[in-house]
Amino acid sequence: MKHTLPAELIKFRNIINSSMKPVVKIKAQEASTLLWDSKIGGNPYWELDNEDYPNDMNGNPMRLLAQLNFSQIPHMEFFPTDGLLQFFISTDDDIYGFNDKDITCQENYRVVYHRHVNEDIDKLIADFSFVSNDEWFPAPIEAKMLFQLDEEAVSIEDFQFEKYFCESGRYIINDEEIDLYRDIFPGWEHKMGGYAYFTQDDPRKKADQEYNIVLLQLDTDDSIDMMWSDAGVANFFIKKEDLLKLDFSNVYYTWDCC
Repeated sequence: MKHTLPAELIKFRNIINSSMKPVVKIKAQEASTLLWDSKIGGNPYWELDNEDYPNDMNGNPMRLLAQLNFSQIPHMEFFPTDGLLQFFISTDDDIYGFNDKDITCQENYRVVYHRHVNEDIDKLIADFSFVSNDEWFPAPIEAKMLFQLDEEAVSIEDFQFEKYFCESGRYIINDEEIDLYRDIFPGWEHKMGGYAYFTQDDPRKKADQEYNIVLLQLDTDDSIDMMWSDAGVANFFIKKEDLLKLDFSNVYYTWDCC
């Protein structure tokens, strides 16, 4: 393990090591991108002859939140090695396409996977003026993604923390130790894989725990003016079996804020 633990946490070293998962950490940098590049915000990759551009439940075109070109990303187990994955959300209001009644219902958000990426610019849509540039959108600046493969321990906010730090229904780590742990393993920032961060509670805690792969986490980021309401964070989760099948129709999307 790379991290140097304070004396108070050394007794948990084996637990921490056992919780380690691979993660691709993402840095966002304001820049122009190609249509097929990995990015936050900006214009999406979309072929001219593809008539199924994502619309929300009111028939309004949704805006690209982010897209991942897997040929540009260090490979992690279960994730594809090529193709392009996109995340669209409605810009109609300030809830960013979230549906608390049915979190996996893709009426006002959409996750789209393109198995093959066509880099012939003449066959791609270049003019996206038909998509509303709404003030509520959390990613107003086009930013390229920079990737780093790493590993991380379970975050305190992720429901899986109890699996490692509870015995007989009781925590084996006290409040002071939790504060130290959070400083070393905060769980925040943009990433794929690893463990999720929340400003409040993990909504998967009592149910939906099978959605345990972080497909994409996007955090509040002042460097690109990304803001999820009041310094919040958004997460897209998927089941392992769906990811292996490249089936993105059943993605668990949630965000929260302070």
